[in-house]
Amino acid sequence: MIQAIYKHLSSDSELKSLLGMTDNVFKIHYINSQFDKNDYPYIVYQVSPYLAGGLIDQYRLELRICVKDEFLLESITKKVMDLLHFRPYSKSFKVSNRIIYHSKHSGTGVIYDEELKVFEQVLNFILKVQ
Repeated sequence: MIQAIYKHLSSDSELKSLLGMTDNVFKIHYINSQFDKNDYPYIVYQVSPYLAGGLIDQYRLELRICVKDEFLLESITKKVMDLLHFRPYSKSFKVSNRIIYHSKHSGTGVIYDEELKVFEQVLNFILKVQ
């Protein structure tokens, strides 16, 4: 599921452009990966099992969008919501033979670090995967 989320987000050219992402500059990171935390903007994500068993598994996805520009934060957040908040079958996508057919935004929050002058948007999603 970790790779499926990365592939889905990194395949969108508009999101890559907003982040300043290129073939050599990665801006979407799994929470345990090593990267320069001062190279803004970037997205850090974490996927954890929420409910398993049967034909459908559920995962909790937490995304943190870190930027120095509040307007850029709004644009990136809107694009991520467009990519990940959808109802069953309307925009499902398949990665690595797994179909993500439902993804629901389940919470949010914005933090501003006065010392670093950085905005951090936290987005939570519940994913249903077949």
